[in-house]
Amino acid sequence: MPHLTLEYSNNLPEPLDFRALFSRLNAALAEMGPFRLADIKSRAVAHDQFLVGDGAPGSVFAHLTVGILGGRDSALQKRIGARLLAIVRETLTRAWAERPCVITVEIHEIRRETYCKETNERGRAAAPPGD
Repeated sequence: MPHLTLEYSNNLPEPLDFRALFSRLNAALAEMGPFRLADIKSRAVAHDQFLVGDGAPGSVFAHLTVGILGGRDSALQKRIGARLLAIVRETLTRAWAERPCVITVEIHEIRRETYCKETNERGRAAAPPGD
């Protein structure tokens, strides 16, 4: 926990270095909240079929969904959202400069009582309960 999923249009004008982007996002999240870096899982999903707004040619999007366990206050969630949005925006510099571009971040809470997790923690310190 947390889970980050970056969905994006497959027409971005620049190739993304996902390892670098996720390293930045994960580090920022670990710095801001009660999250262990080792527990953050990030992935990306490209979309071939999409429409942004009115369908203007070349329009691109990126949407980052961040799932965290419930109980975090809304002020922290807002700070996390703003910081992660800035990182994605910095990564998409060329798309932002050249095309109609929409970048969004959504933070949602995962219910603790229905979230299940198992890890063997080989080579790492054990996770504190509840994260």
